[in-house]
Amino acid sequence: MSDSEDKARPQEHEEIPDAPQKQPLPEVASATQNHTESDKQTTPYSQKKSKPPRRNWVESLIAAGVTSQEIWNAAVAVFTGLLLVITYWQYQLGQEQNQLGRDSFRFTQMNERPWVSAEISLPYPLTFDEKGNLGIEIELAVKNVGRTVAQEAWNWTELTFLDPDGGDIAARKRQAEVCDAYRSPVGPSRNRHGFALFPEVGSQEFIVKEGKWAKEIAQELARALPVNKGKVGFAIIGCVSYRAASEDTSDQRHQTRFLYHIGLWDDDTQTSTVFVKPRGGPYNIVLIPRVSGSSAD
Repeated sequence: MSDSEDKARPQEHEEIPDAPQKQPLPEVASATQNHTESDKQTTPYSQKKSKPPRRNWVESLIAAGVTSQEIWNAAVAVFTGLLLVITYWQYQLGQEQNQLGRDSFRFTQMNERPWVSAEISLPYPLTFDEKGNLGIEIELAVKNVGRTVAQEAWNWTELTFLDPDGGDIAARKRQAEVCDAYRSPVGPSRNRHGFALFPEVGSQEFIVKEGKWAKEIAQELARALPVNKGKVGFAIIGCVSYRAASEDTSDQRHQTRFLYHIGLWDDDTQTSTVFVKPRGGPYNIVLIPRVSGSSAD
């Protein structure tokens, strides 16, 4: 036997160590796990912690010291407030419906009522006589452009002076003074039956003779501005009053107003002026409508 074989072979007197064995878990951990599993199995449902029952708002108020009478009073107040809100809302809704009804009625009236237009013309040129008096003839054409008959119609037309600066403040003041009176049911036309204007039957024409005396013209010349010295300006004002057949006789009349400046036309310059020397003639004239004194209602 060789020396290498002797080294590989174990000696008879040497002991071979035992293999390591698996150590058990600590007893404490095992006991804790067994105790938890035992509790889950043996704890009854009735012994689990439960939430307290929820209270309604009335019970909560009573628990807070609020008496039932105070709760009742608060409930009545809330109910009354809601009732007032509902009542106000119904009132507002009723007002809106009434307004819609009035607007609809007014629209029907405006659509079905008569509307009267008025236009004037001067068939002859402007001429002063040897004494300085002025006389003109005005043609007034009125027409019902509405849908129903216009009753108790009455017209008024007048020749008046312009302001020294060529304005028409005094003329409009005179127009308002007379036409406002004719609009009233107790005005100058209250004892006059007037005339009827039927729709779609053409215009009804009137001839109005107007004029100014030399004395009146002289007074206006005295008020003339230096730039217009020796000259005077004229205007034609007027109105037509009427009522609809569906309206009461005590109601105010509808009215169409008109205002025109009388202009002298110059063929050479193709322009017009509202001032004229009050003598001689004839003068070629043009009518200049003014929005400030024209209206229809």
